Amino acid sequence: MTAASKDEEGFALLEVLVAFAIVTLGLVSIYAAVAGHFRAKREVVARQAALADTASHLDLIGTQAIAEEGTIDGTYDDGIRWKLTVTEMAAAGVTLARPMRVVLQAFDQRGKPLLRLKTVRFAVRPQ
Repeated sequence: MTAASKDEEGFALLEVLVAFAIVTLGLVSIYAAVAGHFRAKREVVARQAALADTASHLDLIGTQAIAEEGTIDGTYDDGIRWKLTVTEMAAAGVTLARPMRVVLQAFDQRGKPLLRLKTVRFAVRPQ
């Protein structure tokens, strides 16, 4: 066995820098993946809250709330903004009730659309 010379002991500065760069790239990619996961989770939670709020709201339209033609907006207790649009649909042969197209949209605090629910409700025609 021969003893190593002083020139061959340890790591060269360039080798250490390359290893540091490789580790840094790995950590950056892990950070990006984790940050993307949390961003996606936050969006899913916001959409679930918006769906619960708007589904409850939509259930009330035509039963407790009268479906009148027009557009109104507001904000739920959890900060989700909503916009309700009701338009009368043309229906031949319908005499007792008038079909109304109901569109309920939900938006986050920045105004980004979260979801849009559409349905048809029937309003009693005035006599």
